[in-house]
Amino acid sequence: MAATRAVAATLLLAAIATAPLAAGAGESVASTQVEQAPGQVWSALSDVETWRHLFPPGAELTIEPLDARRYRIHATTALAGVRVRYSLIATRRRAQCLVEFTLDRSRPADLRQLSSTWQIERLPEGGSVIVLRVVSDSGMPVPGFVERKLRDASTRESVAALVAELADRTAQRR
Repeated sequence: MAATRAVAATLLLAAIATAPLAAGAGESVASTQVEQAPGQVWSALSDVETWRHLFPPGAELTIEPLDARRYRIHATTALAGVRVRYSLIATRRRAQCLVEFTLDRSRPADLRQLSSTWQIERLPEGGSVIVLRVVSDSGMPVPGFVERKLRDASTRESVAALVAELADRTAQRR
């Protein structure tokens, strides 16, 4: 059994070592349907304090208002065990039920590219669809499949965190 594990570990390391490095930005999309109306989802998503739950666990955030619709978020987190710092500009667009996060190029960043868009759409039968689209490039020398796996997992976790926040808010109203 130990020999089988050693062979498997060796093969995995060889696959990682020979895998092509991430080449440019990649995109991940996650979506879900919820029973809450778009207005209820917007209320949670546009609440700046909710954003703290949408970032990876353990992320340190400082959020500063820029104007009525925009905020600067300074974030420090870990990506595959490496400390990563970056700043985002968050813009709330109520008419489109949209929140955009874009890398703030005026601040130092350990990432090459990062942007995300949260979109809320009304379902004809009631409820909402929540869509999160993330485009990122760590700029780190890691295999493309590793970066894609991390981005996909983080995107799904963020959507799940918003759904949990919506469930908490619904329960508190009852």
